Order: sequence, then C-alpha cells, then structure tokens
Amino acid sequence: MLIHGYKSINLIGEDKDTTVIDGGGNGVVHLSANSVNINGFTVQNASSKIGIQVSSNYNNVSGNIISNSDRGILISSSFGNIIAGNTIFGHCNCGIKISSSSPDNIVTENILLGWHRIGICLSACNNTISANNLSGGYYRGISLAGKDNVISENIISGAGSLWGGGIYCYKGSNTFSKNEISSCGNGMKLITDFSNIKDNIISNNNDVGIYLSGVFNSVSGNIIKENKVGLDLFRISNIIWKNSFRNNSDGISLYHGFSNIIRKNNFVDNTNDAYFEDSLVNRWKRNYWDKPGILYVIKGKLNIYPITPEPFPPPILTLTWFNFDLFPAQEPYDIEV
Repeated sequence: MLIHGYKSINLIGEDKDTTVIDGGGNGVVHLSANSVNINGFTVQNASSKIGIQVSSNYNNVSGNIISNSDRGILISSSFGNIIAGNTIFGHCNCGIKISSSSPDNIVTENILLGWHRIGICLSACNNTISANNLSGGYYRGISLAGKDNVISENIISGAGSLWGGGIYCYKGSNTFSKNEISSCGNGMKLITDFSNIKDNIISNNNDVGIYLSGVFNSVSGNIIKENKVGLDLFRISNIIWKNSFRNNSDGISLYHGFSNIIRKNNFVDNTNDAYFEDSLVNRWKRNYWDKPGILYVIKGKLNIYPITPEPFPPPILTLTWFNFDLFPAQEPYDIEV
C-alpha cells in the first residue's frame, strides 16, 4: 500500500486485532505523503521487507500491531514523525529504525518483543526515544550512532548479548535518563563523549552495568546494582557523582583512565568496591565506602610496557599501586531515582 500526494489523510482501522493488512512477503505500507495518520491495524508478513515505511514528514503511526517483517517501522530521510503505542514483534533485523538525515522524530510508548538483532536502531540526530518497553531480544535493545538524542524512561529486559545488551551507543553526545535496564548481557555500552547518563536503574545484568569509554561524560544519580561489574570506565575527564553502587561483584573499575573524578557515590555491599589498572591522576572524593573511616584505600596496578613497534606487548613489570579517598563520607548519601 503506497500513500502519496500532497494532502493529509487519516487511515483508521476498525479494530487493530481484526483489521489486517497482509504483505504476503512484500513491503506492506509506504507513506510518502505528509501528515498521514495510520492507526488501528495489524500489519503483517512483510517477510524480508518493511512493515511500515515512512519517507515523508509529520506523520503519526500509532496503535498498530506489526509482525513478521525484516524491519517493523522504517523512518528514512524525514522529520517530525510520531511513532507511538504500537506493538511490534517477530522481526529478524530491527523493530523500529530511524535512518540518517531523519531528525526530530518521537518514538514513544511502543512495545517491542522478541526481536532478533536490534529493537530500536537510530542513526540520526535530535530524536526522542522514550517510554518504550523492550523485552526478549537476542542482541541489542536500543542502538544509536547519532548525537543530541534523548533516550529516556525506557524499560529494557532480556537483551542477551554481551556485545550489545540494553543500550548501545557508538558515537555522539546524547542524554540517557530514567531508563530501567535489567537481565541483559550489558546494561549500557556507551562509546561516547559529552554525554549525560543520569537517573537510570541498571540491575541484574550478566556482565557490566554501564561500560563507558569517552571523554567529558557525566554519570550521576544512577542506581547500579547486582551486576557483575557496576561501571567499567575508560579514558579521561569523566565525572562520576552521586551514584549508588550496590551488590555488584565489582562496584567500579577504571582502565586506562586519566583525570576522572569519582565523587559522593555510595559503595555498599559490593564484593570489591573499586579497582583500577593503568590509570593515573584520578580523584576519589568524599565517597561512602560501606562503613565510616578516616581514609579509604583503593588498590590497583600499574603495568610497565616495553618500547616496541609490536602492538599490545605484554608488560615487563607490574606494580601494585594505590589511590586514596582522603575524606570519605561517614554516612551514605540519599540517592534516589
């Protein structure tokens, strides 16, 4: 079904459970006209094609059931669209995809179940992905490679891959706030600069709660609990403040990190609160470490490597190294999401 032209149109199904558009192995619905409202349909069996493709502006795709397509909804080279309240399942590639050159779209309150590769895939800038519920996917819940996007209030569970997990970000400065991520491989894997990671609940993930590699990121107000590692931190000049690290095997680990600030966090009931390796000039300030004390010692190691053209040579000497929190907090901070 191709909808094109210059006039807005409302396409309303009588009952989304019984009003069916069946692709029979082909692409099902393609919106090339602006300001189209499509609501109340079951869109199914696009097979290796696209369930609903949007290549125009200011459309509203809401309240539909979309199943058994390679991509459930594709937004390509368009802006100002709203994708809301749809149920999407049975997709072998991607549930919702926003391609490059597609800014200012809103994806909200959708339910995505059992995707094979990526639940929501975002390659554009200035989009909002909020209040979606994603569960039972094989690889990644939300994957993005754009900047100035807001990823907020999503619930993600059961995204199993250690290389992807709940949220994966490859580049760009973005905001990740008030998401709840549990029972994934990794909670968040973020390779990003100048991003804000705040007020998330990251719990019970198989490997790392938050993996962060980048510069000038802020990590604040997060509840990070019951993961193998709470936070894996790489690179320089990040601020980690007012987070709760609780019941993780390792609370926070720093690798090749420099000039990071770890300040006013709670470390409670972790097997090991903090560790660092090949990391210098990091500042630990006024954190709470399970119990009061006048000084807290963080043990790590410093490797000495040979000068050689060989990439990644083994160290020739490993030194035990220490960092100190000179004025640890005597009581835990009140940190709530």
